[in-house]
Amino acid sequence: MVLLIFIFYIFVYSVKTNTLKKNSKEIISGIIVALLITLMTAVFYLTYYLSNKVEIKLTWIWLPIIYITTSCTLLLISLNYKNKKLQLCVDIYLTPLFLVIAIAGILLPMITLLFQYSLYLMISFVIPGLILKILSYFQILILPNELKIYIIFTSAVFIAVLFNGKLRKFVQWLSSLYTKNYSFAKNAKLNALTDYVASQNIIKFLIYSIYVILLIVMNIHKLQGRSLYNNTNYDVAILQSFVTFLAFDKVHALSAQLDFKFSNLLSLLIYSIKSLMNFNIEEKNKQEESKK
Repeated sequence: MVLLIFIFYIFVYSVKTNTLKKNSKEIISGIIVALLITLMTAVFYLTYYLSNKVEIKLTWIWLPIIYITTSCTLLLISLNYKNKKLQLCVDIYLTPLFLVIAIAGILLPMITLLFQYSLYLMISFVIPGLILKILSYFQILILPNELKIYIIFTSAVFIAVLFNGKLRKFVQWLSSLYTKNYSFAKNAKLNALTDYVASQNIIKFLIYSIYVILLIVMNIHKLQGRSLYNNTNYDVAILQSFVTFLAFDKVHALSAQLDFKFSNLLSLLIYSIKSLMNFNIEEKNKQEESKK
């Protein structure tokens, strides 16, 4: 109401002082801005009133819509009517939007990394789960649920560690599908960042952390006489999967320290077989010569 009176006062003053024709664009833009603010205020109070009446928090639904709509309108007005005061008001009004965009730009690498971690683990679990589902569907291999959980957890952590490089490249390719339009993705070198934070050792650390959290939760439930799942054998399956991963990680660490290559072993085997065959031929020739 106060804004409407203020608008009417400006209009009357402009007519009396004959400034309506001289600064028509500035006055019209100011009136439009005031009307938009009035409309936004009215809608806000109407939304607040309805949210109290119908017991639905409509304010949080409509406020972003109102703000974005008025921001776009003010931005269009400021582009069409060049006025420093109007531009200053628009900049102040758009400050929260600029802050949201800036925060989103800062959080983009973190959101991308979180998405890649989730996708990495999801692929590791989906592969064994899908194979078991297909085998069960065609009745090739029917297993109890406890054994399925053990196989899925164990196979997933094996895949996550052994195929780290291939999975990392695949996840980077998938994530590039939604970050290719952002120049920030290229400037921040997200792929290099992913290679660093999704290395094999960090993936192992992540797997250990997940197992530790699961074990803590399961032990808390067990000490209270309850189970994390309806079936206590499911807890046992996860526990045995963790034990298997411990053994696997030890073997994997030792294999990395060994100076062992299958190609070298194959070459040595072939060389040994050839040497043995040559030795047998030489012995046979000696025996034939001795008989003569």
